Amino acid sequence: MPDPGSDFRPALGLGVTLFTGLRFGASYTEGPYLNRHLDEFLPPGAGWKDFDQRLLGFDVQFSRGYLELNGELFFSEYDVPTFSKSVDGTAYYLELKYTWTPRF
Repeated sequence: MPDPGSDFRPALGLGVTLFTGLRFGASYTEGPYLNRHLDEFLPPGAGWKDFDQRLLGFDVQFSRGYLELNGELFFSEYDVPTFSKSVDGTAYYLELKYTWTPRF
């Protein structure tokens, strides 16, 4: 498989545990999302490193006894070839679990 190329792409993350069982987090990354093998398909004068992705995310974890809650919310923005403005999107995930006892 050919080497896809590489570029600097910083990622930052921060998490805070307010008390045992409750945690909030945030993360951010920005940088190119295409690879060097796409250069021939891009508009003249543009390279794969000219198109960035920005991703901002938040997460929460809560647990108490047999109850668990996990959730994530992400906002994304992409520079897309041949589009004059960025394309954006939102993704989320929420999971609620409870373990019933006794288990057989």
